[in-house]
Amino acid sequence: MMVSSAKLKFQVISKRRPVPSSAAYASGAAAQLRASADSLRFVDRMRWLRSLGVSLAFFSIAGVFYSNHAAPAVWALLLLNALAWPHLAWYLARRSADPYAAERRNLMADSASAGVWVVLMHFNLLPSVLLTAMLAMDKICVGGWRFLGYNALPQAAALALTAALAGLHLDPA
Repeated sequence: MMVSSAKLKFQVISKRRPVPSSAAYASGAAAQLRASADSLRFVDRMRWLRSLGVSLAFFSIAGVFYSNHAAPAVWALLLLNALAWPHLAWYLARRSADPYAAERRNLMADSASAGVWVVLMHFNLLPSVLLTAMLAMDKICVGGWRFLGYNALPQAAALALTAALAGLHLDPA
């Protein structure tokens, strides 16, 4: 009996790496494994984007803090946010049972921290708009306009709470 080369090739490939059927992907275990791998790739990708964004924001915020003669505690908070937060967020998301949901919570924490920085910069116009726009673009890319709307609430709440605690100082110059 003669076997065609195409059929032989298919058999060799299928023996090396079985291709699961669409029913297997639809089943819970395979779908969860694929979703988990996608979630972990998303978390890893966001780690470097967050590190870059926080680093760039650090310099614009630090410039305002320097000109405003910010307190040492505020500088310490900024350094902690710039140096530790991206890696802590990555660690929390990677160790979570649902990394995708954990990363979305981390993105909400990013928005809340922006509300804090805007108040501590005394609403300095250019860095405040830059920070808010950068984070808005981030949220739209990840989850669209609806996700941006969900993140506006923690940002506004953090802004209001920080203004109540630190005082409302307007210096948009």
